[in-house]
Amino acid sequence: MTGHVNPPLFEANGCLHMAGNRLQDARALLWNEEGSNQGCCFSSHQTAEMSLKGLIWYYTKTTPERTHSLHSLLETLEKSDLANHPAFPSLMTSISVMENHYMASRYEYEYEHGNFVSDYTRQEAEDSVAAATHIYEVARSVVPAWESGGGFG
Repeated sequence: MTGHVNPPLFEANGCLHMAGNRLQDARALLWNEEGSNQGCCFSSHQTAEMSLKGLIWYYTKTTPERTHSLHSLLETLEKSDLANHPAFPSLMTSISVMENHYMASRYEYEYEHGNFVSDYTRQEAEDSVAAATHIYEVARSVVPAWESGGGFG
């Protein structure tokens, strides 16, 4: 079976569509206070990850690396034209706020008790949402909307 290859702009917008959904999840967990700080940090990390992957699709026209490392994804973008964008340095600052939230929120255990560690603070959750929002907004500001046949946007 031969798979259809979508244009990079379509793929970039697909990633940003998912990133926007994860950002809504993170904000809902934070503002409604019905979820956990841990869940908020995880969704914020997912927002950043999908935003960076969208940027990679757009700027490099290649499939992003299959990783959860925000630093690794940013390293790919350092080799692209995005590195010349005035907002590029601020992406590193935002990434440093949440780089470890994916692995820690999924795989950190209290070995004595077998429970997940859930010691994220409200401040960490707020900082993560702010950082994810910044990364998402930078991505949305530089990636044009996909317009062929309606699509994302």
